[in-house]
Amino acid sequence: MSKFFTTIREKIGSASSLRRQLLYGGIGNGLIQAGNRLVGLFFAVVLARTIGTEGYGTYAYAMAILTLLMIPGEFGTPNLLVREIAAGEARQEWSNIRGIIIRFLQIVFAVSIFLATIAATLIFVFGSNLPETLRNTLFLMLILLPIMTLSQTMLSAMRGFQHVVKSQAVGLLLRPLLVLIVVALLFALIPDMRSPQQVMIIQIFIGILLGGYTIYLLYRYMPPPIRTVAATYKTRQWIGSAIPFILLSSAFIINSQADILMLGMFQPVEDVGMYRVATQGASLVAFGLHAVNSVVAPQFAKMYAKNEIARLQRLVTTSARIVLLIATPFALVFIFAGEPLISLIFGAEFAPAYAPLKVLTYGQLFNTAMGSVGFLLTMSGHEKIALKTMLITATLNVILNFIFIPLYGTTGAAIATTITLIFWNIILYFEVKNRIGILSTAFSFLKSEATR
Repeated sequence: MSKFFTTIREKIGSASSLRRQLLYGGIGNGLIQAGNRLVGLFFAVVLARTIGTEGYGTYAYAMAILTLLMIPGEFGTPNLLVREIAAGEARQEWSNIRGIIIRFLQIVFAVSIFLATIAATLIFVFGSNLPETLRNTLFLMLILLPIMTLSQTMLSAMRGFQHVVKSQAVGLLLRPLLVLIVVALLFALIPDMRSPQQVMIIQIFIGILLGGYTIYLLYRYMPPPIRTVAATYKTRQWIGSAIPFILLSSAFIINSQADILMLGMFQPVEDVGMYRVATQGASLVAFGLHAVNSVVAPQFAKMYAKNEIARLQRLVTTSARIVLLIATPFALVFIFAGEPLISLIFGAEFAPAYAPLKVLTYGQLFNTAMGSVGFLLTMSGHEKIALKTMLITATLNVILNFIFIPLYGTTGAAIATTITLIFWNIILYFEVKNRIGILSTAFSFLKSEATR
């Protein structure tokens, strides 16, 4: 038996080997992503069955606006910090790493406060026609904005240091799990407090609590030299590098949130809640892609920086196949048994969510099959190409939503989102192939003939 385990350890590699890091990291992040989707599903069920379609729609709409505001609030830090810290650690540029973490925490805080102030003023001046519940929920959401952006910045720094599992565990599992527990207990014990405003207040409380914990984690797990070295600041250079990431993230969020935001413009808030149920389900199809991307993104940056294109191709192909293998069972269940499943879990009033769920599932299945095209470009310094493509597809997404939502409601929003997602993946596939020399899909059996 001991010989068997020795053989397994030899196959996996040493504790510092890339194979072992990717295997353990992939398993850990896969479990976290699965847990995140499961907690999100339970949370959606709790809200759907306690505050109904209107209350859930109000909360979902406020969170969609929060997601949109977090992009300028984060100031491009998530992907930029991962790339710069991973590359800086490989070159042992400790003072630069310390400087970029401090500077971007300062920038993110200032920008988030500014955005929250402007948004609150606009709601106060022009939001008199909004329902009182929605208006109050939006005000509370703005308090959450700087809390979330600062936490995400610190967690991104941890990912750059390759503590991916720990950072993901806090941001994707611990936070939503605590929110779920507190909301479920509060709503069970005090039924009169069931409202989207109360959910947002709980989000603020948990956000502050975990923000302090994240500060501790970042300090604990950063390499010791960074704690004592004098910081070097290249603010102008970093801001210049951050701008493409800001625009890229903005376009990405427009692509991912335009459907919900524009549904709120054209349709009743109940339809927003209905559509949110559909997006919750479709996200399960792509959870493997997000889990794997979090692990391999720093490795993409390191391998490309070292010109290890052959190793990079093997990593990309393997990760894409794993992602597609994870996605397929979810897709089949949602396509063929989605309607009774929704009625069983969320209640019969949410059964119309099946039509958009089916459409979104097709799009996410295609998305997973195409591999990590976006991360391959951004982690190799080609973020401007990804930005250009994302801006084009974001514009297309808005136009398609304007066309399809008035015609087909929630299903129209799903059609617009799916068309945009397919178009974006196809364009970036060819950009990755031509500029990096990598074939990104799960079906890339041949080695890339392109050169760097």
